[in-house]
Amino acid sequence: MDFSKIFFVIFFYDFISIIIYDKNGKSIDEMKNCIYAFIKYYDTLQNDLFNEHKTIFTQRIKNTQRLDM
Repeated sequence: MDFSKIFFVIFFYDFISIIIYDKNGKSIDEMKNCIYAFIKYYDTLQNDLFNEHKTIFTQRIKNTQRLDM
């Protein structure tokens, strides 16, 4: 996991803790936008992981030699 992903997750958890402990600190629109951004980011990560596994699978299918372990 690279630094930007770690930073985003830490930012999200900090933001949620602010919502829980300091309800007057942020507006509802800011909270909503942050939650939607996190969901969109999670979907992007999920799609990237799927595409990575799809590529690995496709390469293994194209390569008919057995892997030596």
